[in-house]
This record gives sequence, C-alpha cells and structure tokens, in this order.
Amino acid sequence: MSDKKYRSSWLAGKLRVHRYLAEDAKVRKWLPRTSAFNKTNLTRMAQKHGTVYVKPDIGSLGLGIYRVRRASGRYRLRSSGGQTAAFADPDALYRYLRRRGSGRRIVQQGIALEKVNGRTYDIRSMMQRKRGGPWTLTGIFAKVGKPGRIVNNYARGGRIVLLNRLFRDLGLPRSRRRKRLAQLTGASYRIARVLSARKAGMYEMGIDFAYDRGGRLRVLEVNSRHPQFYPLKNISPSMYDRMMRYARSIGRTNP
Repeated sequence: MSDKKYRSSWLAGKLRVHRYLAEDAKVRKWLPRTSAFNKTNLTRMAQKHGTVYVKPDIGSLGLGIYRVRRASGRYRLRSSGGQTAAFADPDALYRYLRRRGSGRRIVQQGIALEKVNGRTYDIRSMMQRKRGGPWTLTGIFAKVGKPGRIVNNYARGGRIVLLNRLFRDLGLPRSRRRKRLAQLTGASYRIARVLSARKAGMYEMGIDFAYDRGGRLRVLEVNSRHPQFYPLKNISPSMYDRMMRYARSIGRTNP
C-alpha cells in the first residue's frame, strides 16, 4: 500500500465503509452482504450464500483475499495468490484462515459476476474533486481478470480495458450501453456524496462496481486511501492526464 503524504482524508476499513453506505436506502440495494470475520459469520454466510470472500478489512492490490465455496458438504478455498485447499467442516476452515492472516478481516457474500469473453470483470470509477470544487467523475474503466484468479486487480494479472471496448465485447446494444453508463455515473456521484458527508476533507475515491449474471449493479469496494490509476497512462493518456490534474491539485504526485 502506498504511503499517503498529500492531504485527502480517507475512510479506513471495508466494514466501516459498508455500514456507512448501507445507511443510504438506494445504495444498500447494490451492496453484497458483509460482516466481520469470525467463525459464526463465516459458517453462516458460507451456508447461506454458497460462496463467500474473506478479505483484509484494510488492504489493497488484491492481497490476502480468499474465496470459499461450499459444495457437497465440503469447503473449497482458493487464495488470491493461487493456493487451494479443501475442508470437511467449517471449524477446520476457520482454523486454517486464522493461521494465515492478522488484523481485522471481513466476510463478504460472493457474487456470480457477469463475464466478458469467459472472464470476470469489474469496473473502476474514479471520483475526484479540487479544493472547494464539486465531485467529478474523472474516469471509468474495467479490470478484466486473468483466468484462474479470484480477483480482477491489475496487480494480480488483470487487464485494463476502456468501457467502450468492454461494452462492445459484451455485445450490448447502444441503448443498454447508454443505460449502464448513466447508472454507473449516477451511482458514483451518490456514493461520493454519501461517504464524504461522513468524513470531511475527502477529495478522491475509487469505486469498484460489477454486474451480476442477472445484469444487476453491485458495489464491491470503495478505496479512498490511494486509488490507483497508473495503468491508464499508456491505455488512455487523456483520462490519465485528467486524473493527474485533479490529483496534483491536492498535492498528489504518485498515480
């Protein structure tokens, strides 16, 4: 995680951010079920949803994430680093996870994500503002996962593509492309307003959206500490430059 030496407040903790977002009735509909990591929550959510993710409460770059799938009475685990394991009961699963992590973690409902060309993807929306200015959607792009990975992060082998390319590869007609872009834009502004009302001095946040297989919008995560956009430099220089202009206005020099 990058050290933050510029002035922009951030909200620490995925569970804390989830609770703030859940207080807004509209945003709540987009959120997967999320709880603190303990044996009771892990067991209950795995039994109810079939697939759950265990994540660091504070973390980035897709590190330290585990996917748990319950099927035929067994619990099959895969880490963001590619390790796999299987367990006959939730107690053994919980003991295994406890030995492989420190600090607070969360358990999050797994979402059956829509795929593009057979690969999962999510969408990063970058919200920024200058001092005294309004929130602005400075860029939006997709992260397409590497086969075999449980996360789509660029740092974990994901590929960055622009939204027009994503929509084309999904085979969406123009009317659905416009509808999705309008939905993503509106959701980005709403989330930025909800969270910045809870914490003064916020000037940037990266919001990770996804669509499930039924076409329903979901919010996977919001990162307000040091949301990264450096991969865009060679993919969309104009989007990258716009983000950097906003970033520099608050003293940020590292994308």
